[in-house]
Amino acid sequence: MDETANLDIAADRIAWGHNAISGQWCIAPGYVYVHESVADAFIAKLKAAIVKMYGSDPQQSPDFARMISEHDAQRVASYILPDKVVHGGRSDIKARYVEPTVLYPSTWDDPALQQEVFGPVLPVMPYMDLKEIVDIIKRKPKSLAAYIFSKNQATIDYVLGSLSFGGGCVNQTNLHCWIDSLPFGGVGYSGMGKYYGKAGFDALSNTKALLIGNPDLELDVFPPYAGKDIAKNLSVFS
Repeated sequence: MDETANLDIAADRIAWGHNAISGQWCIAPGYVYVHESVADAFIAKLKAAIVKMYGSDPQQSPDFARMISEHDAQRVASYILPDKVVHGGRSDIKARYVEPTVLYPSTWDDPALQQEVFGPVLPVMPYMDLKEIVDIIKRKPKSLAAYIFSKNQATIDYVLGSLSFGGGCVNQTNLHCWIDSLPFGGVGYSGMGKYYGKAGFDALSNTKALLIGNPDLELDVFPPYAGKDIAKNLSVFS
């Protein structure tokens, strides 16, 4: 998120994209880089967006999901560093509940950034130099999804052209996987191939390549090769 982003829009969409299904979907934003000049304002708006969606006590909200198991509730709760909690931080392991939590300022040394969180704990990191963080992200495993919030087209083009990831959104989160005309899938460790629509048909089809030869066509591509124009002989198939 750069300094030109619409912070209200970004806060709403990240709060929803990260906390829907209690963060238990593979395309949820795993962390946020936000330009330091707007970081404090964004944090305030993100906290307000979470309260607007789930109330001051999300454990009572009919719209906030539980973790799939006590084991996973404990796992995600263990990522919460009390001194970095700026919102949330509570958990009830027996009830499989982890509160929507924002950690700020986070670093790559924090537990929540050592693996995919897959839960409602969101690390937020301030940045100053866009090239520096792009270089950092490029050294990480390629992600299934990435999202950029900006009104600066040059910045958008730079990020999209610099990073390899499965798919994503500009000024939105998560919704790309609901559009069946867009191929969905990962790169490298985040997945191989794409599906949905024609991409899915192609991915799940076995394309059989056949060359049908003319039974009466003379074709000399065999040794000895001295003096032979092999390319010309093969041009009959082009």
